[in-house]
Amino acid sequence: MPGSRLSRLMRFGSLASGVVGGMLAEGARQLAQGKRPAFSNLLLTPANAQRVAEQLSQLRGAAMKVGHKWSLE
Repeated sequence: MPGSRLSRLMRFGSLASGVVGGMLAEGARQLAQGKRPAFSNLLLTPANAQRVAEQLSQLRGAAMKVGHKWSLE
């Protein structure tokens, strides 16, 4: 569990770069299949959901509450 603000910020930065990387990979895969990728389909992939869940499980406080709220919707 990250203890400082800087380490939490680093985790969020890592999460954001992982999600963006996943979006780029999925977009490239869809383009290679001849499909026109939609932004929402690139963002909401099972791999990106797993990344977010793993990172939020390592946090505490407000970030964990936000993740729990998202999981209920």
